[in-house]
Amino acid sequence: MDELKTFIADYPYPIFIIDGNTHRIHYANNFVESRSKASPVGKRVEKYLQLITSPLEKATYTQFDQAWYTLSEKEIDTTNRQYYLLELEKPTNLPDTATLDSWKKMIAVMLHRLRSPLTGINGYLDMLEDENENQNLNKRFKSINKGLTHIYDLMDELEVLYNIQPVQKKEEFTTTNIKEVVDEALLLVDEENRKRISVQGSLPDFTLDSLPVVTRRILSLLLTNALEHSSDQNIELTVSEDLGGRITIKNTLKNGIDQDIRDHVFYPFVTTKANNLGIGLTMALLYARQLGGTIFFEESTEEKTVVAQLKFPVA
Repeated sequence: MDELKTFIADYPYPIFIIDGNTHRIHYANNFVESRSKASPVGKRVEKYLQLITSPLEKATYTQFDQAWYTLSEKEIDTTNRQYYLLELEKPTNLPDTATLDSWKKMIAVMLHRLRSPLTGINGYLDMLEDENENQNLNKRFKSINKGLTHIYDLMDELEVLYNIQPVQKKEEFTTTNIKEVVDEALLLVDEENRKRISVQGSLPDFTLDSLPVVTRRILSLLLTNALEHSSDQNIELTVSEDLGGRITIKNTLKNGIDQDIRDHVFYPFVTTKANNLGIGLTMALLYARQLGGTIFFEESTEEKTVVAQLKFPVA
């Protein structure tokens, strides 16, 4: 046991040794101890870590030191007592901060390199339109302008992504009524698509310290994604107050999701749509991290359904 403790002491992520009989923490590595106000040793693991099962029960998550992890358990072979190793690992389907920062730097370069020549092209096009006396060319000018407008719209989306800050200051948080935020997000959906969204049960009326505008943006992005990829009229929306608060959106897929796409849905530019940048879920995740929360995304291949869940931070 001492050799194991020495081996895991300096690992760069949280590791615990748990007493299998009492479920109390027997040992925590330096990563945990250095980020804890008091040593967790001796505490029951379920009291120290709030364990959260993913929507389709495919994984167990927890939040430690404001970061989200999946849990991995391994039995430890000892002769006289049962112990197990509990490792907190970064979810493999969520890009880490460094990865997203590198993408954002690349986006910044792209925007800078593209805007100048596009501005020049737009200026020359305006001059040609002003000097044009051939009415037959007007349709062609309209098509070119339409294409340029689409490019500018895409660049504006990228700029929004680039400007999302990774962390929001806690002092900027306000009391947020989740029911009101959900109602507002639903009103932003056009009437025809709103009919496709089925709210499960009555919306619980509770408040959180959060950012209402950011929460509404996340919900709008998740609803847009569900509406674009749903095969039927019924998109289920559920709000739960337990475990710090959760908003869940479930929809049936038009087609199954390729594994490579499923494993990278939160990475930018991952999409099956020809005219889509594939940054909606990336933006939703960045906004969720502003709140200290995260997003779970799981697919049931048997039922051909997808569940996206906004999880607010553990209280």
